[in-house]
Amino acid sequence: MFYDGTWFDYFWQFMADHSEWQASPSFPGIHDALRWYVHREFGVYLDEIVVSEAHFVLGRFVGSGTESAPALRIASARWDLVLKKSGIVRHSVVYDGNKESGADVALSLAAYSAATSRAVDVVVLVTGDSDYLPLIDRLRSMGVPVVIPQISSERVATTARTAAFLVKAADRAPKWEDLFSAALDPAYPLMYPFNIPIAGTMGSPRAADGYRYGTVQRWEHFQNHGFIRDKHGTAWFVGVADLPPGLKRLPVGQAVRFNGVDRIPQGWKYRQAHAVVPVDGSGAEGLPGQ
Repeated sequence: MFYDGTWFDYFWQFMADHSEWQASPSFPGIHDALRWYVHREFGVYLDEIVVSEAHFVLGRFVGSGTESAPALRIASARWDLVLKKSGIVRHSVVYDGNKESGADVALSLAAYSAATSRAVDVVVLVTGDSDYLPLIDRLRSMGVPVVIPQISSERVATTARTAAFLVKAADRAPKWEDLFSAALDPAYPLMYPFNIPIAGTMGSPRAADGYRYGTVQRWEHFQNHGFIRDKHGTAWFVGVADLPPGLKRLPVGQAVRFNGVDRIPQGWKYRQAHAVVPVDGSGAEGLPGQ
């Protein structure tokens, strides 16, 4: 994982203020979302995919006597703490209050060094800057696949967009929106991707009749449990024991009515749905066609 710190800051702000979730991603959440992507895209066992190298290049303010200097130093110190806790190595370049100097060189050297030492099998570049095209070409010539997540939203500011040349040059260019959507799937086994719970993931009120309503999001044929997404976007676990007698599973997309406490039990990952009953569009009980 190799982060262009300036670009990442724009991206982080976009996610918090303008994305559909309006929440900033965490570094561990980003790493797991990309591990999950590599697992599915390259067919590698999830346990074998680790973030062995994580580097973050960011300008460090070197000016003095300006009004903005204290605030910039505080922000820089906070980044240092967050990066350290996430196991990410910071590489500082000169920032004079207007621009960084040598950020692309520092990040390219870190990535190239990791690739030549065979410390990495895949390089993920978190950037949108076309200055990294020479690095991508060099890495690919060494047989190291390059993944560059891209932002597809038209609402993002120009400073946080992903250059089209980067997308074409990379081996894979998944959309950030797709990475985070996959990480919000009820069956996703890794870390939650955002720093704060997004709307719809921390519970929801009951309907006026006292019940909860939703649809079956996932239920594999060989499993004795599935997942419901209620009308407020919250995920609920449902087991066969909570279905009406005689039912062993419910079809994906089936509307349901259920009960459940708006709290995740200790040791569980999801809220538990109970007394689950299939309903039609009007709320009447019964599977389609019955």
